[in-house]
Amino acid sequence: DNLMEYINGERFDFVLFQELFKESTRDYIIEHTDTNHFKTIISRVDYNSFPEFIFQDAGLFMMSSYPRVDLADIEFEGGIKNSNGVIHMILDKEMSRSNDFLANKSVMGALFNVDKATKLFLFTTHVQALGTTEHKEIQLSQIKNFIDVSVEGVLKSGIVKSAEELVVVLAGDFNSNAYSEERFTRMQTLLGYPRDLHKEFHGEKQEH
Repeated sequence: DNLMEYINGERFDFVLFQELFKESTRDYIIEHTDTNHFKTIISRVDYNSFPEFIFQDAGLFMMSSYPRVDLADIEFEGGIKNSNGVIHMILDKEMSRSNDFLANKSVMGALFNVDKATKLFLFTTHVQALGTTEHKEIQLSQIKNFIDVSVEGVLKSGIVKSAEELVVVLAGDFNSNAYSEERFTRMQTLLGYPRDLHKEFHGEKQEH
């Protein structure tokens, strides 16, 4: 209750969750969302489950005050799936010593109209928690490729007229130690050296 009161009160432009596995939790959030402000809700992209109580999209969830652009008519390459105009891809997994690997890890993308001159391509992901560093790096490379192919697809389609009119943001649960300089630099390299907005604006906060 307090979380949804906070989210509705702050009137964010975008809110993203990961690990919304339970249908009841997902429904609760939707029911308590101020839809007068959050006009777009993307509650799930993959309707298959493995096993039946853990959903394959890793519980990825988006909502926004901005309208979503329908991507259903674009043919994306590289194994990207289109679900009602939102794109997603399941990442490779490996066996680990926790049940974390049972939930399929994935990346999801949705395009939003910010204003007449600007569109925002928003991506969210959840990578494997316990597993080898080498495998996490494979997942990061898959995410980078997913974003590259997605951006190329919307530019080729003409939905976005030029790269100058497109903002690309990646958020999510990277299950990585951001305060290990070696790990952080490696992650930045694999993702193509994006700006880290959290570190730019809150870098002094030692958060998990």
